This record gives sequence, C-alpha cells and structure tokens, in this order.
Amino acid sequence: NKFVNIELSNNQNSQWDWGNSAIFEVYAGNKAIVSNATITDNVCSFGFGGAILVYGSELTLLNSIVYNNYPYPAQLQDDSQTGISNMTVKNCLFSAGENNIQINGYSQLHWLDGNLTGNPQFIDSEENPYLLSENSICVDAGATDLTEYFGEDFIFPEFDIMGNPRVIGGEIDMGAYEWNPDVSIDSEEIIVSNVIELSNYPNPFNPSTTVKYYLQKNSFVNLSIFNLKGQKIKELVNGIKTKGYN
Repeated sequence: NKFVNIELSNNQNSQWDWGNSAIFEVYAGNKAIVSNATITDNVCSFGFGGAILVYGSELTLLNSIVYNNYPYPAQLQDDSQTGISNMTVKNCLFSAGENNIQINGYSQLHWLDGNLTGNPQFIDSEENPYLLSENSICVDAGATDLTEYFGEDFIFPEFDIMGNPRVIGGEIDMGAYEWNPDVSIDSEEIIVSNVIELSNYPNPFNPSTTVKYYLQKNSFVNLSIFNLKGQKIKELVNGIKTKGYN
C-alpha cells in the first residue's frame, strides 16, 4: 500500500472498535508507505490510538507533516496475532518530535535523519489553511530520492494536491502542498485544445469580468482562481457541465 500527496485534517474519531481509535490506521499485518502527507488538527476521543495508529503492522512515513493532533500524533501497538509494529519516520515534521509518540509492548520506532520539530507555519487561509508559508521550515526539507522505499521506477507525481508543480528546482517540500513563488498565467500561453476553449472579457478588468468556455461534449469542469503565489482564491465551477458555451 503506497500513498503520495494526501491530506487528513480536521477529523474526529468518536467511536472505536476493539479498542482502536485513529484517523489513519495500518492494521492486521499490513505494510504501508506514505510520502508527502499533511496530517493535522485531528482528534481521537476513545481507546488507544492517535492521528496515526500502527497495529501489528508496518508504516514508513516520508516527507510528511504531523501537527496538532490530539491526544497523540501516533501510537504503535503489538497485536497478538500479527506481532509487533514498526514505524519508520524520515524527513518528517512532528510537533514534539518523537517524544509524544506512544510505543506499547515491543513495537519499535525508527527515527531516521531529516526529521524536524516545531511549527510548520501554515498560511492558515480560509480556502487552503495548510499551505506552507514562504518561511516555513518544511520548504525544501523533503527527500527527493525515495527509490529505496517505492522502487527503482518511482517518480513523484507532477503536481501536488492543489495542482501546483510538485518538485521545484530539484527540491521538494514536506506535506501535501508545495510552496511555489512563481506560479502565474501568461495570457500568451493559454492552451486551446479540441476539448475546451477558455476566455474572459473584459481583460484587463475592474471590478468584474465574464469567463466563458466552450465544451465539445458534456464534461466534468473544475475552474478555480489562483493568485501569483499559486494560492487558491476561489472555486468558480466544480461539476458536470453541458457541451457548448457556458
């Protein structure tokens, strides 16, 4: 089980089965490798667990941010049937480092190089509260070579969770979002394909403009506005639209 670019935030686990309580759980002898996750502001109310629970299983966590989760960021628990748990952490930020990770029984935490503690310095905007600020310690703090974990053919997805370039200048950030100072739209480089035509009038405009697009067939459309820093300002369309002009 391999995952890249995921966000788990603002969840509350208020019910538990078999004593387990977690937002992200690796269970029953499974193995998972996770890179570039943002796991933050989660609450687990009952049982043993935390934002992450590894229960008789193995988890490798890379390039990820685990911040402000209650009561614990992670717990490792032995299982009588599948044995001890192992959790490997590399190039990740945990609020309090390894000190607040609960290790029960004979389970083992492997705390490798590149890990950080403290505040990831999110932008905390209304639309995307977990974007990294320019001065975040998580910017360019990730590892770009993960072939040891994902295999020799592994390459990062081209884009982060928001659709911004994932690896910039040969460096990668921790978490699901890549800070990008250079995202902009050049009006001379608007792509017009046989699927969609997009324009707006007037341009330039103040205070309003009309965005028009043409579809050759009924299609799913997501149309959003971003500022020059690549931060999402507003989502205009997110759904199925009919062919023709909209």
